[in-house]
Amino acid sequence: MNFAVSRPGSEANAVEVIALAFVFKDSFDVPALMGLKKLLAEKLKDELPGEEEEFAQSFEFPDEPAPGKSVKAEAFSELHEVSRFAAMQDGTFGKRVRIFDQNIIFECFDYKGFKEFKSDAEKILTAVLNGLGKDLVVQEIGFRVSDRFIYQDELHEGNYSVSEVFRKGCKYITPAIYEAGLLWHVFQGWFGNWLDTEYKILQQVNISNGLLRTNGKFVSKVEHRAVLRSLDGPILTSDLKDKLSIPFMLTTLHSLNKELLKEVLSDSKLKQIGLN
Repeated sequence: MNFAVSRPGSEANAVEVIALAFVFKDSFDVPALMGLKKLLAEKLKDELPGEEEEFAQSFEFPDEPAPGKSVKAEAFSELHEVSRFAAMQDGTFGKRVRIFDQNIIFECFDYKGFKEFKSDAEKILTAVLNGLGKDLVVQEIGFRVSDRFIYQDELHEGNYSVSEVFRKGCKYITPAIYEAGLLWHVFQGWFGNWLDTEYKILQQVNISNGLLRTNGKFVSKVEHRAVLRSLDGPILTSDLKDKLSIPFMLTTLHSLNKELLKEVLSDSKLKQIGLN
């Protein structure tokens, strides 16, 4: 069966998106977002030349409405999200950093290898974290990798085999899937220890075969999320420069992802993405 990877011209990999995120205890208010917007423009204008911002509509009621008078809410818009990005030739995002609610996320859609992603993530996220101005509490740290294999040949019940993409006997795929036909989905998660530390890591695996809305082709996908949490005291942003440094975390999380893919994918798919 003939397959294509997620992006034209990227025959060496099948990564649709790879991302690292920090989720904080408290949300970023408008002054904080304005300050971070200015920081992003100063520090990351070369790496991420594009800029976006989103506004949310809110309503304000008078503190002391006049007796017997109807209360009218005043609508206003306030800054909700700031981001910077680098676009690909087709105009879609190549890489982007987003700050909204309680989140700081760096995501890459134009994956050229883990070494480049790690270097970009360290530089961009370190610049953002250094601009926070104080030590903040991080509720969790999330890592996401989504791989997909697009069927270029016409796919139907008679020529479809789960084992063409996924390893026979894979413990993450239930036996019922082999009789499910062309459309199926399995989602599961489990907690484990993070090395020899007090941290726990939740791994989530979302495996599916489905249709792409854009062109009607079938696609097999593996989405792996790893979420790091502390059960013994908070994670602080200062920890991200020490025992949870970005390069160390990414290297360890990437190893987890590779181990999982070797359990999930067939030998031919591992060869296609360079993991054989």
